[in-house]
Amino acid sequence: AVLREDAFVAVVLSDQRMPKKSGADFLVESQDVTPMVPKILMTAYTDVEDIVRLINEGQIFRYIQKPWDGKALREVLAEAVTEYRRRIDSGLKSRGNASLGAMASKPAAETPAPASAETAPQGTLDKLKALSDLRKKQ
Repeated sequence: AVLREDAFVAVVLSDQRMPKKSGADFLVESQDVTPMVPKILMTAYTDVEDIVRLINEGQIFRYIQKPWDGKALREVLAEAVTEYRRRIDSGLKSRGNASLGAMASKPAAETPAPASAETAPQGTLDKLKALSDLRKKQ
């Protein structure tokens, strides 16, 4: 597997034409490992069927036609990182609300103290902030 489950990935960018599999297939497979991560497909060819399928299934965030403009590509990557942050925030809020609802239904003595559940998302958010700061410096 190209993507490890413990890898920190904010964006997946793939070419459509690769030696052993299509970019479309790779992006669909990567969805299992990185469901919250925006996927971007790029190609010099017009493989319309795969592109339309991925868009309709919500599998890709953007499609980029080659040759690409460097500035436009950087903007799309920045948008994808912003989208990743939005998805993470939304997921954290959803989990937080579900946790609050579960805790509210239990007596106080049975409610566990939040420990590592908060540290993992915070670590991810810290990494995203560092990426954002790095991008601003460039």
